[in-house]
Amino acid sequence: EPPEPVNGIIGNAGKNGAVFSNSHAYSKNVDRDSKQQIARFLSSMRNKHHTGEYITSKVGKGSVKVSLKADRNELSKNLDDAMVASKKYGNVFEVRPHIEGVKNPEYRFNDTIGDGVRFDGSNIDSHIKSSFKKYNKDNQLHNFDNSFLYFNLLDKIDKTNFPYFIQRLKGYFNNQSKCKFVFIRINDKILKVDDFGTTKDFQKVVDKMQKELL
Repeated sequence: EPPEPVNGIIGNAGKNGAVFSNSHAYSKNVDRDSKQQIARFLSSMRNKHHTGEYITSKVGKGSVKVSLKADRNELSKNLDDAMVASKKYGNVFEVRPHIEGVKNPEYRFNDTIGDGVRFDGSNIDSHIKSSFKKYNKDNQLHNFDNSFLYFNLLDKIDKTNFPYFIQRLKGYFNNQSKCKFVFIRINDKILKVDDFGTTKDFQKVVDKMQKELL
């Protein structure tokens, strides 16, 4: 039989926002000004939720904005991606609102819309090809002429397959004029790339990327 809650625990936070009664020490020992400040904050958060506003936090040189209507199923992963990019490059990285039934891009970096992809390690060619399908009609990035892709490769890429990944990515990137840059992330290291170099200097570019990411 479950134990009874201690005195002062009331309500259901999911229903009425209340957990502690006024007689509980967490409430009783809080001064009036602090209670009013908390009440104003909660009221503000409720208003932001209804208007689709954002919570903004400073991260490194930049900041991360998270919509209160962001996709909850992907929120922890998307927030992690946003924080790693913002910490390295500054500026504002935004996790955008989720729209049910719509293929909506997840990110905005400064004024550029983008979407994220995570590599499961199975097949490099299939992964890159499916990622750029986001530019196909009715998909996430089709209507955005100035956009980016965020490749989170987790720990699935190493020195043995990194050059091939970059070679294949370069081909798709150069053929998709709407994609202005890509983020490439391996574990907690990240690069923002908008030029993969010429065929002549490609190996130097790969070596430099590999040095920074692996």
